Amino acid sequence: MNKRVVQIDFPNSVVRFYPRSPFSKSTGDAAPLQRVTMPFRYNENVLIDDVTVNGKKITGNVDTGADGTFALTPAATAALGLESQMANAETSSSIGYNGVSNDRKGQVQNVTVGGISVYAPTVTFFGKGTGRDRNPGASTSATDS
Repeated sequence: MNKRVVQIDFPNSVVRFYPRSPFSKSTGDAAPLQRVTMPFRYNENVLIDDVTVNGKKITGNVDTGADGTFALTPAATAALGLESQMANAETSSSIGYNGVSNDRKGQVQNVTVGGISVYAPTVTFFGKGTGRDRNPGASTSATDS
């Protein structure tokens, strides 16, 4: 797997391994709005810096094992000033790596990842003590980026 490109095609339930990227680096792609390429870094998670929530820059965590789309850690909720949206969001729960998580589901105005913007998306607000307290940013499923 060393130096291979891994493509996870969730809609078709396929994982592909390439010796190099199957996409050209030219700017003349036939459908440039259907994909976004962006750099990432690894620091215990796959992190991307080209993320904004309601126009404010934040670090994103691409979580390919997530069962949702966009989620905000307690630190991100505070940094973005979204405590009142979280307090008014409906209670929800999910089961994941850290066990049962009692969270809240609500909406924000906008989430942008690279050049892809989603307006009025539903987001999960992770609660304090749910195992997401150390992560400073937002989380997004790989199916959405």
